[in-house]
Parts: sequence; C-alpha cells; structure tokens
Amino acid sequence: MQSSIENLLDEALRLMVPDTKAWSELLTEDVIVDFPYAPTLGWPGRFVGRQAVYEFVNTALVEMPDLMFSNVRTYPTTDPNVLWAEFY
Repeated sequence: MQSSIENLLDEALRLMVPDTKAWSELLTEDVIVDFPYAPTLGWPGRFVGRQAVYEFVNTALVEMPDLMFSNVRTYPTTDPNVLWAEFY
C-alpha cells in the first residue's frame, strides 16, 4: 500500500507533462529539485523554489513533449511528509 506522499508523487508525475502549472502547485514553496543530468545539456542541475522549478520544467518540456517516467523508485524517510525519489 502506498503512503499519501507516494500517491502525491504519482499524481505529480502524471500531471507534469500535460499540466505543468497544476503540477507545480503540488510543490512546496521551498522545494529543491536536482536534475543531475541537466548540466550535460547546458542547464543548471539544481532549482530551488516552486517558481524556479516550474519555469525550468515548463521550458524544458518544449524540447521533450512526450516525456514519460519509468523505473520510479521511492525511499520513505522518518518524516511521513518527506519522500526521496528517483526516476528516469
């Protein structure tokens, strides 16, 4: 059974491509997102804050309109409101 934070991640990944604005509204104001491969494309690897993450993803999706995620792995933490995840 998935936790509510894992359900939120599933919803976020489902929304990211078709409705980036709705997706970004699921993020906290102080979100930190690392894209470890982004620097190889000339983009920063870390974005801090909801607006910064939204702007990057919204711009990046222009070049990746059919983006899909696979191999989603989640790692619960001791805080039920925090989830570490990786996906490709």
